Amino acid sequence: MARKFLARFAFQRATQFVANDTFVLREMGLDVSPRQGMFQEVSPGKWFVPNCVDVGLFAPRQGLPELKEKNPIIVPRNLTYSRGVDLAVSAYASFREKHPDTSLVIIGDAIPGVRESEEFKEKLLSQVKSLGLDSKVFFLGRLAPAEMPEVYSSALFTLIPTRCSEGTSLSALESMACGTPVISTDVEGLLDLPTLKCEATVESLADAMERVFKQREELGRSQRKQVAENYNLANWQRAWMKVVGNRY
Repeated sequence: MARKFLARFAFQRATQFVANDTFVLREMGLDVSPRQGMFQEVSPGKWFVPNCVDVGLFAPRQGLPELKEKNPIIVPRNLTYSRGVDLAVSAYASFREKHPDTSLVIIGDAIPGVRESEEFKEKLLSQVKSLGLDSKVFFLGRLAPAEMPEVYSSALFTLIPTRCSEGTSLSALESMACGTPVISTDVEGLLDLPTLKCEATVESLADAMERVFKQREELGRSQRKQVAENYNLANWQRAWMKVVGNRY
């Protein structure tokens, strides 16, 4: 409570405040709906400028043959409890019963030096083993951003299974820009993105995976179009020019 009070105190006295999602603005007391007022000043001195992506770099590619043959579902997440990778693993275990030729590919790692994150990784490895998914769930670690367009383009779809503490996810935007559809939970800043939403539960994720699997090409095209039109760097740059110009 004290932390939230201090945040609101600072927010109310700031001459300029830029949020990359509307959740933060609502937490600060503004009446702003998800995706409302994108790239605009939604209240005097208070702006909503979502994260954006280079839609030239992140665009559909041929993909990696050795990865495509695994029919992968991509989970690009740091290995922390808040990012919900364990939910994705359990949901995949259910999804795999109907789709045994697919795989789950986790891109990311524990945060070095953070004990909770390192312990969470160990729990994930145990979870995969206990579910008998050793040959179906792959941990690729961190990859360079330049590698990711080919990785996203190799996937059936992408999962963003966040529990909490998420803005307008760059991973989600990058995948959608590559034409690979994204399922995300209906958490915080993710509400500002054109992902297919579900609750942060195993059952809801598994249901969403089944729905997206059947319409992934159509959904991929639709999401890419929305990202290319709305979440591109040109819009982001124009908004920041307005923010900076508003100071003078």
